[in-house]
Amino acid sequence: MSDLFRRGTLARSPALLLAGLVLLVPSGPAHSATYFVDLAHPAASDSNPGTEALPWLTIQHAADSLAGGDTLYVKAGTYAEQVIVERSGAPGAEIVLAAYPGHVVTIDGATLSLPEWTGLVFVNRSNHVRVAGFEVRNAGPNGTNTGIQVEDSTDIVIAKNHTADTASSGILVWSSRNVLIEDNEVERAMTAADASRNECITVGRSSQFEVRRNHVHDVIPPRGEGICLKDGSSFGSAHHNHVHDVEGVGIYIDAWGEPEAPATHDIDAYANRIHDIRGGGIVLAAEIGGTLERVRVYNNVSYSNRDLGLELSGCCLGPNHPFNDIQIVNNSFWGNGFPDWGGGLAVGNPQITGLLIRNNASAGNNSFELDAESVDLGGATIDHNLIDGWDGYPGELCGTDCQLGNPQWVDPAAGDFHLQAGSPAIDSGSGDAAPADDLDGNVRPAGVGIDIGAHEYGAVSVPASLTPALAVLLILSSAGLKPHLSSWSLARACARQSGRMARQREHLGGEWVAAGGSGELRPDRPYLPQIRHLRRF
Repeated sequence: MSDLFRRGTLARSPALLLAGLVLLVPSGPAHSATYFVDLAHPAASDSNPGTEALPWLTIQHAADSLAGGDTLYVKAGTYAEQVIVERSGAPGAEIVLAAYPGHVVTIDGATLSLPEWTGLVFVNRSNHVRVAGFEVRNAGPNGTNTGIQVEDSTDIVIAKNHTADTASSGILVWSSRNVLIEDNEVERAMTAADASRNECITVGRSSQFEVRRNHVHDVIPPRGEGICLKDGSSFGSAHHNHVHDVEGVGIYIDAWGEPEAPATHDIDAYANRIHDIRGGGIVLAAEIGGTLERVRVYNNVSYSNRDLGLELSGCCLGPNHPFNDIQIVNNSFWGNGFPDWGGGLAVGNPQITGLLIRNNASAGNNSFELDAESVDLGGATIDHNLIDGWDGYPGELCGTDCQLGNPQWVDPAAGDFHLQAGSPAIDSGSGDAAPADDLDGNVRPAGVGIDIGAHEYGAVSVPASLTPALAVLLILSSAGLKPHLSSWSLARACARQSGRMARQREHLGGEWVAAGGSGELRPDRPYLPQIRHLRRF
């Protein structure tokens, strides 16, 4: 959740490697060297050349010495120091700070008093830097002290780190661009209680970011939303994250700012697993009047949360909370709500234009499955959802082409939302605006139609090595369709599949250009191929 204590905007700029989605073509480093820090080495000294035989003693000295293309390996030990990175690499020649393979490297701030608004690892006004593989612990004492912090920087990768016991965020990115946060574990963040600012993983006032495959859990009450994308952030995504046992909200997308502030826009949240949140699983908000627009939430499972599986919120300060172009598609909600209240999906904001709620499955929630109490949804499109019956709560809805019945998930209490044979969700969804694959990455549709919910029954994966043409034939075969397509249709399908597998593009003059293929690439959001209902081409 955004806070009023955050200091002013820091203008930043980069050009990102959205690893996995975006592969930038390197130009080749002009300089490259490998250095070592090893405090356990008897001859370690910052006056050494930094070789493995004569390593440096401190990570900070190394950070001050690196140039583009250099790699620093830090060997096992506990390093009681704040690490500030203010040097930059270049395209194809990033600066890498990494734990030596197989070593446990702990950066521990237990004996330190960090300056306000800084991190124990602080990447500040830097470009083309990667921080990977560290244990980062005990960042404080101020409620603004983070584990790993990225400020005013571009082309940054924060990967495979583990943060714990941080007074503020485990990982915070502010006013930066082209940042990848992947495969990190964040736990026991927000330890300063009411004094803690921001969230466990925070992205604020940043663009072209990706938050993927992170594990966020066991946050200290009373504060601690899991992943928050906020305050004018744009063109980003949060996907394949696992968030559980945190306070407030699992994944929070919040425009926050004043009405004249830049909108928070073009954000996708998909294929996340959120459960056991002491509040709402996924929440969209515009707390004090900023605009939230072009947000797509799909293929998520949100279950066993205290309040709601997903909420479109009208909270909190001020009279206006404008939402535009919001899509809630192919999610699964189960077991949400505490004894007195709660449910699957709730619309509580009357100021939404362009709302789409489609192909969602909601069952076994406390007070309602889908609800819009006291909210006029006359302009919304709500269709092809599945609910497990009506609960009698005011404002309940399901929309047109609604399916009623048990979705027959394999084991929702254990988090398994795959469909079983005979489920009314199978082939009952709409292909319009549906994602091209499901939570597991399997291609949709697997049958004659799109399934409702986060999983596609009987779906098949498309190997990354498969050629586009063969991939299309595989999709057709799995769907029981004959490949009698026109050459134009096949070319169109191949182009889309090629984009899905290659994911290779460059940011040139504000436009995304596919490397080695064509397709419907949009500069305003991560490319999502739409191979659906090929028989209709």
